[in-house]
Formats: sequence, structure tokens, C-alpha cells
Amino acid sequence: MNWLKQIFIKNKVYLLLLLFILMAHLPVGLYKIVIIKPAFILMTIFFFSIFKETRPNQLILIVFGLIEDFLGSFLIGISSFSYVLISLCAIANTRGLLQQRFNVVWIVLALSLAIVYCLNAIALSVYMQGNYFTHDLFVEYLASILLYPLLHLVYLKKINWFRY
Repeated sequence: MNWLKQIFIKNKVYLLLLLFILMAHLPVGLYKIVIIKPAFILMTIFFFSIFKETRPNQLILIVFGLIEDFLGSFLIGISSFSYVLISLCAIANTRGLLQQRFNVVWIVLALSLAIVYCLNAIALSVYMQGNYFTHDLFVEYLASILLYPLLHLVYLKKINWFRY
């Protein structure tokens, strides 16, 4: 029980990620309408992989990805792959990004999300034998990129809340 307290209570980033996962699967009540949801989870992992001293644990990201896949009935492991990949892209560029202006961080996020979205679409296209490069996926990608500056600003203002 002590390890559970260590993971969720002391590190509020994991609580935030779990909240985003659960919110992504709440019934909205709008039927036959495609709802575009920005990738808040991926953007949160990206931000905290760069700007927090203790980066998200890869094993916990894998577990959260599996929870996401089970809740969403996705290809099992695809979300875990996405979470670990976006985290590794951010960690690989941390030294350079900490000293750069926001524009550079935003471009790296856009490229990292493009890689994640393309690899996910290829994996789903191969596995499901269909085309997953859709208009909705592109709009979700654009929405994520356009909302990141706001999310970045909120996280920078509240970064002390995420310390333990």
C-alpha cells in the first residue's frame, strides 16, 4: 500500500494522467457525432518528461497505456507504445529544449506527435486491414498542436503543485 501512496499521492502527475484517461472514456451522450479529442495525455507526458526533475516512470506509462487500451477496446499495447515513445522523444531532447524558446519546444512536440500518430495509424492499418489515416486523425493532431501552448502555460504556472 505504501508503493501506491508513493506513486499516486506524492506524484500528482500520475493522478492527472489517470484523470485524463478516465475522462477520455466518459460517455458524452452525443451519438452519431464524431468527437475530436486532443491528445492531452501525450502532451502531458511530453511536458513533464522535459520540465519535471523526476520524469514519468516508463513502467507506469506502460500500465496506464494498457488501462487506456482495455477501456477503449483498442489494439492492446498501442497506447503504451505511444506513451513510452513520446516520453523517450522528449527525454532525448531535454537538454536542448530546456534552454530553448517555446517555439522550438512546440515544433519538437509537433514532430513527436506526428511520429506517434503515424506509427499508430500504420500499426492499426496493418492489424485491422483498413485505412486509419483519416481526416479525424489529422484534425485531432491539429487540435493537439493548437492547444499545447495553453496547456504548456497552465503547467508552467502550476509546476510547483506537481512537486513533492
